[in-house]
This record gives sequence, structure tokens and C-alpha cells, in this order.
Amino acid sequence: TQIFKSVDKGENWTQLGTAPSGSTLIDILVAPSDNKVIVAATPYTLVKTSDGGLTWTNITAGLPTSPAQITRVAISTYDANKIWVSFSGYASTAKVYVTNNGGQTWTNISAGLPNLPVNCVVYMPGTSCDAVFVGCDVGVYVFNGTTWIPYFTGLAHTPVFDLEIYKPTWTIRAATYGRGVWECAIDTPMFAPRTDFS
Repeated sequence: TQIFKSVDKGENWTQLGTAPSGSTLIDILVAPSDNKVIVAATPYTLVKTSDGGLTWTNITAGLPTSPAQITRVAISTYDANKIWVSFSGYASTAKVYVTNNGGQTWTNISAGLPNLPVNCVVYMPGTSCDAVFVGCDVGVYVFNGTTWIPYFTGLAHTPVFDLEIYKPTWTIRAATYGRGVWECAIDTPMFAPRTDFS
């Protein structure tokens, strides 16, 4: 129900403030662009800290936690205020939500997904459209900024419970229920590249 941090490879642990979670945490994510921003989720609550865990804020307001349950969280690589949340259950309008302001308001981007539980969401870095992949009870889908596209040709028809992107080869890997781990190359021409010159 709380978050702990170790800076010595697990020898010692320190609780990061008091997160108002209320039940067992199912996901914890540190923002890649700002390690003081941490988001944690229970099935019904989403909390966030912007100061490394000194203070926590409940950012659940606006999320459909009554007809559905939170399954996973993703954060943009470039913007700590851009967060996606996936949901389980069979409420057709409660699949994936996104915020651009750190959880002050939420936008429903579920339209176009099948009415199946969405078990996980992962952000794809390097795209100007802020693409995200989701793993459902059947299939993987990708959001290209405007629409959801099926992305599971050849994948076993079984629940996908975890997705990871391996950036050195731009490969997406899917962990399934009872059918092992699958991978495929990401079709990078599908997405406009993010310009990030320095």
C-alpha cells in the first residue's frame, strides 16, 4: 500500500511519504524526464508525487474507476505531465484515458478499441504523435495520435498482460497468458519521427 526506495541495491529501504492509495499497489512508474515525478496505481486509485515522494496527490478524479479497474500506467519519455491509464472490464467507454496536465483533467481515447479488458499500456518513445501500444484480452493495438490500429498479425489469440519496447532494435515484446512471450519489429515508418536536435 506504500512505496519504498532503496539507494543501496536493496540493503536498506525508506518509505516515500504516505501515498493515499488505500489498497495494494499494482503499478509504480517513475517519469523518465523527471525522476521526482512518480505515479502509482491501485485498481481504483491513481496517485502522483512531483517532489520525489515527500507529498502525494490523488489524481483519480475524472477516471472511470466505477465501471472498470485500472490495470497499468504509462508516462511520456519527454513530458512528465503526459500520462496514460489502461482499464480492465467490459465497459465499452472505459479502456484508455490520457492526461496532458499531470492528472488535473483526463481525456477518453477508448473509441476504436474492442470491448475487451485492456491489460497494459506502454509508451513508444521517438514519435511526434505520442504513440502508445496496449495489450488486450485478445490482441495488441497501437494508437497513432488519432486512431487505434490492430497490431497482432501472427500473435496467439490469448490475453496479453505485459508489453515492453526494446529500443536498440525497435522491437515490441508481449507477455501472454499461457502462450509465452512473443515479439515483432515495430513498423517505424508508421509513425512520424520526433525531432530532437541538440
